[in-house]
Amino acid sequence: MPKGNSKPETRRRILESALPMFARAGFADTSVKSVARAAKVGHGTVFLHFLDKAQLYAEVIQLAGDRFLTRMCERTSTTCGTLAETLEGWVRELARCDDASMLLRMGNRTNRRPAISAAARSVELCFVHFWRLRLESWFDAPPDGSERLEELARLIVFTAWGFAEARLGRNPLPETMVAIEDFASVIEIMAGSRQNDGCCRG
Repeated sequence: MPKGNSKPETRRRILESALPMFARAGFADTSVKSVARAAKVGHGTVFLHFLDKAQLYAEVIQLAGDRFLTRMCERTSTTCGTLAETLEGWVRELARCDDASMLLRMGNRTNRRPAISAAARSVELCFVHFWRLRLESWFDAPPDGSERLEELARLIVFTAWGFAEARLGRNPLPETMVAIEDFASVIEIMAGSRQNDGCCRG
């Protein structure tokens, strides 16, 4: 069987086709038929790979989250920025107008469909894990241990969405950056340990 017709390749093509469509038109205004046309597969083929449109959307959100994290991991593995600088990079990525960032912002909003809500929570947990690891690389172990870092990671993820929305609202960059720097300082204080000088560890 040709590679282009293999089941994993077909599934990947459907997801790749659905991502920009959901990002630009949203869940309600994107039809399975339109996704099938874009992926060059039959309408029924989509349902061979996904239970329904909600499951397709949920898996596209996961794909967007993976791409976002890949970008951020590449950024932080090649730079030695401070907590504020990395947070600024995170916010800047969230505020981008590429398909992955747009879809993540959309998926971050409350959605009553269980499959979509579960996917958004799964992506959020991956983001929290990223930040917990970054905090471990910046700070000595705080008195409260890893549980404290987990709480701070969740706080960073939650607050970053607000900073991204402010950035999209065309707030002047200096104002947003000052807010990010102030927030990073609060995280340092709450962590109960000093930020390492120079290049981050790990």
